[in-house]
Amino acid sequence: MFHKKKTILLVIISVIFLSLRSTGQADSIFLKEKFYRVQQQSLFMLSGWSVLNIGISPMISSNLRNPTNQIDHFHRTNFYWNFLNLGIAGFSHYSVLKKSKENWTVSELATQKHKVQKAITVNMGLDLLYVFGGFALKYASNRNGNLDAAAYHGNGNSLILQGGYLFLYDAIFVLRLNKIKFR
Repeated sequence: MFHKKKTILLVIISVIFLSLRSTGQADSIFLKEKFYRVQQQSLFMLSGWSVLNIGISPMISSNLRNPTNQIDHFHRTNFYWNFLNLGIAGFSHYSVLKKSKENWTVSELATQKHKVQKAITVNMGLDLLYVFGGFALKYASNRNGNLDAAAYHGNGNSLILQGGYLFLYDAIFVLRLNKIKFR
């Protein structure tokens, strides 16, 4: 009788131990999935923006290949800028997908999250430089009558729009990553 109680007690302790251990593993798996899901969703946002710009710019511009006015220059810059964005997003999708297949501990995931946040924060600074560069182009065209004002205004407005969007995109991405807590 005592032996039976001892066996039942050992089984109960083993079940409790295994459930605690698998809960830690489950937390790790859940956090990993959430971390990589946030990254992929954010990259889909960037990809969608890029495809939208690539599709709309040729339709709105009267002459994308040889721009003659401010609107044509604006859309030409948007068109080419978003091919670059789409390339970056495609490479990033592949990289995130590849990393999501690896096994990570919670501390390794926290390190990965920190690296991603740091890179995005640096990128936000670059986004602001794009916006300021756009304003500088517009200002330069107003200061020097010899410059092609339509090109400077159109390209400047495009840089302002693209930099502003990328800044907003990166800010939302960082905020979403901040919500993921690794203990």
